[in-house]
Amino acid sequence: MCIRDSSNAWKKQFLEQYSNELDAPAVKLIMLLKRLKEIPTMKESVKTDIDWSIEKITLGKVYETELDTPSPTASLRSTNEVLNPAMAKLVEMLPWLAQFSSPRMSTEDIEAYQREKSKAGGLAVPTEKKKRKSLMLDDLIEEIKKNQDLIKSIETSSFQVFDCLNVFGRKKLLPVIAYNIFEDNNVFSVIDEEMFEEFIGSVRSGYNQENPFHNDVHVTDVLQMCHFMLHTGKLIEVAQLDKLDVAAFLISAIVHDFRHPGVTNGFLQNTNSDLALIYNDQSILENYHISETFRLILKEKNCNIFGKMPTEQSKIMRKRIIGCILATDMARHFEIMTSLQNLISSHEIYKGKNAEKIINKKTPLTEFESKQFILNACLHAADIGNPTRVFSASEEWSNRVMEEFWRQGDLEKKMNLPVSYLCDRTVVNVPGAQVGFISGFTIPIFEKLSQLFPGFTMMLENAVKSEHEWKVRQLAAKSLSEAKVEVKKQIILPTN
Repeated sequence: MCIRDSSNAWKKQFLEQYSNELDAPAVKLIMLLKRLKEIPTMKESVKTDIDWSIEKITLGKVYETELDTPSPTASLRSTNEVLNPAMAKLVEMLPWLAQFSSPRMSTEDIEAYQREKSKAGGLAVPTEKKKRKSLMLDDLIEEIKKNQDLIKSIETSSFQVFDCLNVFGRKKLLPVIAYNIFEDNNVFSVIDEEMFEEFIGSVRSGYNQENPFHNDVHVTDVLQMCHFMLHTGKLIEVAQLDKLDVAAFLISAIVHDFRHPGVTNGFLQNTNSDLALIYNDQSILENYHISETFRLILKEKNCNIFGKMPTEQSKIMRKRIIGCILATDMARHFEIMTSLQNLISSHEIYKGKNAEKIINKKTPLTEFESKQFILNACLHAADIGNPTRVFSASEEWSNRVMEEFWRQGDLEKKMNLPVSYLCDRTVVNVPGAQVGFISGFTIPIFEKLSQLFPGFTMMLENAVKSEHEWKVRQLAAKSLSEAKVEVKKQIILPTN
């Protein structure tokens, strides 16, 4: 933040002098490993190990146990190699140990993924819309036809969800926007369209409309931003996404805050809530949103949009959706930022150059996981991306999130709990809080994503404008406060 606020000349001089020192340790390690590979006498087996190490560092998986993944040099060993008794016992135990490790895509899952990917027909591209049977969705389609100007704005960065809310009303807002975006992205070739109306209606009803921020309007806004990322942002093209990837990404956007109670993970922990006990204080809300989403899809009548999918496809969709929603936990923000920086540095990506290298096609597993990471990062960015809207919309979102925080603070005071950060309406400086959030979270992640996807740059530019506007208000509030203090000093109290 200090560097960003400095003069351009000083900033340039500082970055030129200390750019190497600013690299994260992981980035320095990656560059060192790449230089080691250039040693002429380096054995190919060692180079293979180095490539594997770089991949794990880049994806932030240094501390992950991969019991079902052979080491890169395993295939180089002789098949006649005799293992010592301890190693032989470990190999025998691996299938059992894998049962208790973190869930990962199995070999069978990956093979199924490759088959379904082929069936999906390569990249997800819009196709000609087909004439459909008469469905109860006719009302949504009619709304779309009547409001083409608003619908066309869905393709742009100037989309205004509050304008759409005024026209479509609360009940139809999410269904209309979701239906149009799903049509444009050919999602109905993947999910069951006949189940969509009941599903989207139940999802909308599952959002608490009393929440100022975490509600159906917010997820509609996030959904449109994800759609913009896919097309104008070239996410489909650069990340080489297929129909299953796109469908999972857009569905995740719709349900990523499903049944949100309007309080934070910290509040749920501090109150020893049932949800905190169920999910062991780990990404409480995010796990809850996922669980409730699949409970709706699998248990509620006429909501199973995955009902006609082959088992392999539904497993892939579930993996994708779980990964995306867990990534919206703010506790994972810096983990995502570090992995993005590692990705940019290791592949020397700059303004889209070398961006195709973000998808590691070395194996089906690395391809699946590298795509998952990109989708995770993009959904997280969209979730905290309201400052990338035009300022009038950005300001409205800021007011809403602050009101939700303050309601939690009011509740904490009633319960004699410590008031959480930013949750005390009597002391929070709103312009200062917004400057801190935008400069500390929104701008940095969109700066990194804009290197991978130059089409995201206009969102970044809007965030910078929002930051500037809040800074102006911050300074104005400070000047007014100082003026009030000075006036008080000059007041001559009457003497008795």
